[in-house]
Amino acid sequence: MPQTTQTKTDTAPRLIDWLTLVLLSLIWGSSFILIKKSLIAYSFDQVGALRVITAYLFLLPVAILSLRKVPKGKWGYIVAMGLLGNFIPAFLFAKAQTQIPSSVTGVLNALTPLFTLIAGVLFFKVGIKRTQLIGLIIGFGGCVILSLVGSDGGFGQVNYYFSFIILATICYGINANIIKVHLTTIPALRLTALAMFGIGPLAIIYLLTTDFTYRLANTEGAWLALGYLTILGVLGTAIALAIFNKMIQYTSAVFATSVTYIIPIVAIAWGVFDGEVLETYHYVGMVAIIIGVFITNRSK
Repeated sequence: MPQTTQTKTDTAPRLIDWLTLVLLSLIWGSSFILIKKSLIAYSFDQVGALRVITAYLFLLPVAILSLRKVPKGKWGYIVAMGLLGNFIPAFLFAKAQTQIPSSVTGVLNALTPLFTLIAGVLFFKVGIKRTQLIGLIIGFGGCVILSLVGSDGGFGQVNYYFSFIILATICYGINANIIKVHLTTIPALRLTALAMFGIGPLAIIYLLTTDFTYRLANTEGAWLALGYLTILGVLGTAIALAIFNKMIQYTSAVFATSVTYIIPIVAIAWGVFDGEVLETYHYVGMVAIIIGVFITNRSK
């Protein structure tokens, strides 16, 4: 196992940690409706790229000032963090929401703590308890139920777009462990800025290969959608990630990713407000996921 640079040990969550958890839930729970509104004017890959670019530009001054302060041997982990914690999931979530309601996507995001635990067990020598295993089984049972709910609300036909969320939450889980094991010595804001610095140019290059400028000039609602994406990138990505990374450093990877307890509530509220209709199978699957995540985290 690689030598860890971790200097802080996990501590019991304080009141400020719980309040921060709620704040992040409100911010990230609103992300899915912003993605949904952005997809009205832009393709899923443009939405993913623009989300990264806006966060990159917002944090660029911090990144430039931090370039000489990167500890030796950490750039590889920082770039991996940028790819796994932001770049790849930004595209995957946007792709999934072309066929999955934003409210359901928000609930599926609750898989993150489960994959954080699995990644810790497989790659970072984290132990697992029997009750955690039970939580994993219940959570994935909920996933199976949701994956069998089609885009039209019918049950029994596999919705393959569900797999994009699975991949995204796997990325989040691995990323949380990378931060906890290898990057706790770098201040959270600096770490986030450097991670975005590593992936921002890739997103810009990709966006320029699409018809983004044409859509911006000719598609009705394109500027409004760009505003939604700016909010998503600046608040929901840049600022929220800095807060999230700090939480991982000062609490634990599993506690920090349990932000997904409240995200589904916010996401469902936005979805219902926007007219989304959820079927019985949606609720059964979502409840199973939340119960599974709760059991897994309580058994930490």
